[in-house]
Amino acid sequence: MAKLTRFVYPVFEVRSIEKWREFAAQMYGLPIQAAGDHYEMVIDESGCRVIFQEGKADDLVAIGWEADDPEALFTRLSEAGHDPVWSSDQDTAARQATHMFVVKDPDGLPMEVFAGSSSHCDFVPSSHDLKFNTGELGVGHVTLMAKKFDEVEDFYREMMGFRVSDYIDWEVVKGYKLHIAFFHANARHHSMAVGRMPVFAKRIHHFMLEVSDRHQVGVSFDRIRKAKIKVKNEIGVHPNDHSFTFYVQNPSGFESELGAEALQVDANDPDRPVGQFHDLSIWGHKMSYLDALPLKAIGTALKWKDRKAESL
Repeated sequence: MAKLTRFVYPVFEVRSIEKWREFAAQMYGLPIQAAGDHYEMVIDESGCRVIFQEGKADDLVAIGWEADDPEALFTRLSEAGHDPVWSSDQDTAARQATHMFVVKDPDGLPMEVFAGSSSHCDFVPSSHDLKFNTGELGVGHVTLMAKKFDEVEDFYREMMGFRVSDYIDWEVVKGYKLHIAFFHANARHHSMAVGRMPVFAKRIHHFMLEVSDRHQVGVSFDRIRKAKIKVKNEIGVHPNDHSFTFYVQNPSGFESELGAEALQVDANDPDRPVGQFHDLSIWGHKMSYLDALPLKAIGTALKWKDRKAESL
């Protein structure tokens, strides 16, 4: 079955590219370079990058995916009524892609799908000597908050060929659990995670880049604290992929995660068991009380909304 095989880039629409330049230099030691009508932070020489365009959203506005057979995938999506559209020569050239089409997921997020895509700009190694785990694994992962979770999960599994690595059901407040699905397209434990969250300010919760070892994570954590970048979650370890990570707030108001040493999966094993977890962390990832309040407030509102619906 034709499927997505590699997460190549997210596209962020940002209000201030200059604030992102400063953030990228401090967080990753990478430059953000002009590339025609957009900007790119190049992560490696295989095409993995972060694309920025200027605008008001301060949010994720598209995701770029490599596919093993774009034509077959296009046909399956068309027959299922998802209305994919082949990209114009101009749009395809802007992504330096081949055989590119765009389709929206059930929440309206555009997926840019292609046989291959390369950066407009040269890769410049990190000035902090960070070594990024990318290449065949893709650029990293993105975690979305889905309004139509069931439809979104079905779309990525049945239409786009993802497999589920595991699920986490985390009790945000007593009586309400945030349900999160983790999808893999290759050996990376998850290239995308999707949380059931019908009320959230942005499409994206966080974006993650992985480096080669936890020493680089620790050194980076000290560096960003000295730079007074806001830490959202301190260093900790996740239960499902065992990654060693921390989260900070980036200039667009969502979160950027830096991690290392995540477990990998056998993407070719159809019988791999799907994990079930009930916490976001084995240890650490401490969050301040004030930062936790908005999520707890949403959880409380959704809990009572669900109870009201059940009583009708």
